[in-house]
Amino acid sequence: MIDPTTAAVQEVIRSTYRFGFTWQLRAGTVRKSMRAADPTPVVLVSFDGDDVAVTVTSLVGPLALGARVAVAFVPPSGNYVVGFITGVPGQYVDHQSSTAATIASNTGAAAAIFTTNPIFMLPHSVYEVSWRGRQSCAGGLGPSYFLNKDSTAGALIYDWGVYHISLVNFDLPVFGHCYVANTKDTFTKATMCLNFNGGTGGQPVSFKAGNANKVAWMNVRYRGPFEDFPEAVQAY
Repeated sequence: MIDPTTAAVQEVIRSTYRFGFTWQLRAGTVRKSMRAADPTPVVLVSFDGDDVAVTVTSLVGPLALGARVAVAFVPPSGNYVVGFITGVPGQYVDHQSSTAATIASNTGAAAAIFTTNPIFMLPHSVYEVSWRGRQSCAGGLGPSYFLNKDSTAGALIYDWGVYHISLVNFDLPVFGHCYVANTKDTFTKATMCLNFNGGTGGQPVSFKAGNANKVAWMNVRYRGPFEDFPEAVQAY
């Protein structure tokens, strides 16, 4: 039997949670994730030791399925994701795609193809950036493809070089990938822009998808600790 003093103390503690004077911070796993492009990044998270998933609101941006997160319970408002515990190797953190006949085109200056949503990179971690589409060029050697910070004018992250053409004005499949590292001791907010320039000699060039059966895309996914990927570009 609980004595009156202990019971009173326990009720005071329960009241601090109920009225929002004290916040509970719990570890959980993302069980259902909404796409990064959704205007309200709400996901379902199950707390450790509990099989029932609850609705949470992310304060740290888009969350990937299986991600380990820290959730603050703030009564009476609800549950809020306030940080990451660790990354899940292979989890996607951003995805861009298009079925447009022409996604981007130019005659020389850099043109953006895809730009990611803001990504919160874990400390000392590596992310893989991969993409695929089709290109058509009127002549010359073909366009060069780049990955830059924020926009085409941002700092260069990776240079894939020239993608040569074998047939003029013919849609040819093109693709590439690279590893990008955050070497800082803190989380880093990053936005990446896949872009290309015109063919040599200012020849017109287009980056395409075509239709629902020929989707062009760009993915970013977490791969693991920086120490495991010596080939990663130390961009952040």
